[in-house]
Amino acid sequence: MNTSNIFTAALIGLTLLACSNSEQEASTLQAQEAREARAMPVRTITLGAATMESMQGHYTGIIHARREVAVGVNVGGQIEAVLVQEGDLVEAGAPLMQIDKRRLIVQREALLAQVAGAQARLDELIAGPRKETIDASKANITVLQEQLRLAELRLVRRRGLLESSSISQEEVDVSHAQVLTLKARIQGAEAGLSELENGTRPEILAAQRASLASLQASQESNDIDLTDSLVNAPFTGRIQKIMKHEGAVVPAGTGVIVLVETGVLEARFGLSAKDAGTLDSNQFTVEVRGQTVPVLGKRLLPNLDANHRTIPWILDLDTSNLKIALLPGQVATLRWSRPLGETGWRIPLSALTEGVRGMWTGFVVVEKDGTTQVQQVDLEVLHTLPDSVVVRGALKAGDLLLTEGVDRIVGGQRVRVLANTGGNTRG
Repeated sequence: MNTSNIFTAALIGLTLLACSNSEQEASTLQAQEAREARAMPVRTITLGAATMESMQGHYTGIIHARREVAVGVNVGGQIEAVLVQEGDLVEAGAPLMQIDKRRLIVQREALLAQVAGAQARLDELIAGPRKETIDASKANITVLQEQLRLAELRLVRRRGLLESSSISQEEVDVSHAQVLTLKARIQGAEAGLSELENGTRPEILAAQRASLASLQASQESNDIDLTDSLVNAPFTGRIQKIMKHEGAVVPAGTGVIVLVETGVLEARFGLSAKDAGTLDSNQFTVEVRGQTVPVLGKRLLPNLDANHRTIPWILDLDTSNLKIALLPGQVATLRWSRPLGETGWRIPLSALTEGVRGMWTGFVVVEKDGTTQVQQVDLEVLHTLPDSVVVRGALKAGDLLLTEGVDRIVGGQRVRVLANTGGNTRG
């Protein structure tokens, strides 16, 4: 075979070999395209490094005045005058209503007279008997003693006459009785004189002092009633409602005017037991009508609300520099945020599907045996947010995590990534 024929045969062989390789490459490409066509299209996110996430939430509450009271009357009677109108701003101590006090004035005059009489009687008892009374008692004793001397002389004479049978025994007995009677009268007069000279007994003075003190206490009570007949504002506030008007007769203790304190407002919220015991002042803000309201202090009530199973929180608000004035009854929002205390990843809710034994499942994209497929990973939910969750588990930075369709995926299934969101998943 000549050289020309050999070259021609070699060229034909190379041409046939090239055609065969092209056909194999085309067949391989078609097979790969077929596999990719059968792979499930998915969307993923690229995980960043695990970080310390924060829990967030909010509570809704109501603005209240710190004090709201139905001011009552301490003295019953007819309302003489109402001195304010609804909506008026009044200072602490300002008069609000006058109760008729005419009967109280009459009682006061009677008590003053009784106190004066009792005081005069006490002064008399302390001073004791007058000198003239004592002198008269002494003179009476002298008269009785003289009468006794004469009666004794008469008795002696009659006893002598009896011995001579000039008189009867009866006359002697009468004279003897007169002597005994005069002696008894003298003893009584001397006891009375001794009492006068010793002055008033302590027991009588104590009883009179007690009587005077009782009358004076009644007078003081009457003075208090007279003062309380004018109803005053217990604190600075605004008149919300007048419940009784002129001419109405009200008993003591009846609420007549509703007064709402101004200048000091508070927001009341019902928090879960966990949040109520752990939130610090720098972990929450209060918003009302789109503006943040500074908080002066917080108070935690010791009881659990039986209806809502929450713990009442009371926040004192600083309203001094607000652009929009706050009013009791408005809705307030308490927004809070605090660190979880553990590192993790924030991922969309759609990236989770329910697993076993209380765990949750996610899927990451891996390259294995020359194919793109998903691998199942167990995840633990640390905190739930409205549209995402914070999890921890067998994840690492750079993993491609499926974000949707996880309920239709199984581990080892081939997938095709349509779109990927790079960077950390923190919102």
